Amino acid sequence: MNWFKQQLANVAGTQEPEYGASAIQPVTKQTPQYTELKAEDLRWRDVGGTNVETAIFYFMTDDGHTALAQIIYSSVAGVHTTAQFNTKIFDHSGPGQHLWCSDPLTNFGFDDEKTGFFADNLALELSPTGDSYALKSAVNDRCLVNLTVQREAPGFQAGKDGTSYFGTDPKQPWGSIFHSFWPRCSVTGVIKTEAKEYNLKGQALFIKALQGMKPHHAAARWNFVDFTSPTYSAVLMEFTTPPSYGNTTVSIGSISKQGELLYAGPTKAKHVESKPDLECSWPEPRRVLFEWEGTGTDGKPFSASIEGDLPERTDRVDVLSHIPGFIKTIVGGVSGARPFIYQFNTKDQFKLKLGDVEEPGQLFLEATFITMPTTFKPIFRAHPSPGKGRGMGNVFRRQRKLAKDNILAISKASIRKLARRGGIRRIQSEFYDEARASIKTYLTTILHRIVQILESDGPIYEVETMMRQNVEKSRKVVKVEDVVFALKGLGKTIYGFGWYDSGAEPVAGRVSRRTLPKDSSNSEDEENIDESSDASSDEDSLVG
Repeated sequence: MNWFKQQLANVAGTQEPEYGASAIQPVTKQTPQYTELKAEDLRWRDVGGTNVETAIFYFMTDDGHTALAQIIYSSVAGVHTTAQFNTKIFDHSGPGQHLWCSDPLTNFGFDDEKTGFFADNLALELSPTGDSYALKSAVNDRCLVNLTVQREAPGFQAGKDGTSYFGTDPKQPWGSIFHSFWPRCSVTGVIKTEAKEYNLKGQALFIKALQGMKPHHAAARWNFVDFTSPTYSAVLMEFTTPPSYGNTTVSIGSISKQGELLYAGPTKAKHVESKPDLECSWPEPRRVLFEWEGTGTDGKPFSASIEGDLPERTDRVDVLSHIPGFIKTIVGGVSGARPFIYQFNTKDQFKLKLGDVEEPGQLFLEATFITMPTTFKPIFRAHPSPGKGRGMGNVFRRQRKLAKDNILAISKASIRKLARRGGIRRIQSEFYDEARASIKTYLTTILHRIVQILESDGPIYEVETMMRQNVEKSRKVVKVEDVVFALKGLGKTIYGFGWYDSGAEPVAGRVSRRTLPKDSSNSEDEENIDESSDASSDEDSLVG
């Protein structure tokens, strides 16, 4: 069954079975602790299969602007490849008004050494010395790019190869996550927009990454930190796996200064305080702590940290809003993924503490939430015993039907019960699959929201209609008011919850019901939901 679930997950993106923490080999367990990069380590891997490979630059200019530029090269099953170029300038037209350009690339490919990337109106080239990149783009007239990024400290990758591997057999992994860094760089050049021309002279960070599996299979959450000051640069990259890999956290990063890498290895990220974002049910971080602690590059103990209260978020990115609708339905409905990226940018509010030294600098932070770190058990089930039937053929037919119902989680009896409560007497057979998908997606959303309430890092203060009662984070029992609160947040209702707020009587309590005229047709495409086949032990699987 695990094999079947894995194959289904690979093809359809559904949730993987729970393999446990032993099915991931974190890069933090490799030796040596880090490896300095060479020019060949910067090659595009183009590994085939399903993966996403990126080259991304983060810019913090001398005059206080923050921007990024990213090339994305993606492959689906090794048969369909695409490329995209993204640029973003924060606060372009004022606070919270950002310039975002995302453009598909055509005629893309690599140079002979695979250290450069080319497409129509775009080029990324590594210098012969291997210590600078030239990035030029005229893909979008709204955002013309001409930049040179110079490495100012040694580049590195964690462990021996910078890669965390996924799979029950370490010798034959089925997925991977790779990162390499130029942690401290300088940048010169311009980004020209329709409104103005930006001189990007300042500090930069370059990251080369590859995600060799579906994003929601690899990670449930991410934390990313880019900090730069006149003397130091700090970077942190952390992901936490979904329950299928034991909610394992892998966190790496570095501290560097001009010409020197001081530390590269394990790190820690903590959201000390959070508040619920009621629009999308994620805990938005309010106070954070980041730590770089271990053995420095000189072999001596090393410790550095950044801690403080976050300002108001710079942006909140709904990842699903940037993809086609049918893919959004698959990712959000089938896999349970609801990715949001919270971005924060502050000029001098944070300080890097390194020994007795504290130095203020500019910080850019991304907190990404993809899927809940909690595994949900099906809340609907078909009855476990198939029944005798009126012959062997009926027995096998009944078994096949219940097997299908169990796989789809919501039984036909559950849907028929809901239909009866609404006064419906007959429904077409093809309606069941559509109803299953709709109900499952809706109820999963409600459950996600409730679990987020119970697992928040801090107490959640509910809306006025709930009398602002505290929901203690230690409580593990879901109450009726939790469901009502979740429904209020969604702006919807469901049978059996919330009716008393409006004074309306629940549907099941009404005296009159709408009775449809009897259909004399003998079509097999319709079912009479009052048939005696319903009066079975399916009461165990009622919805509502």
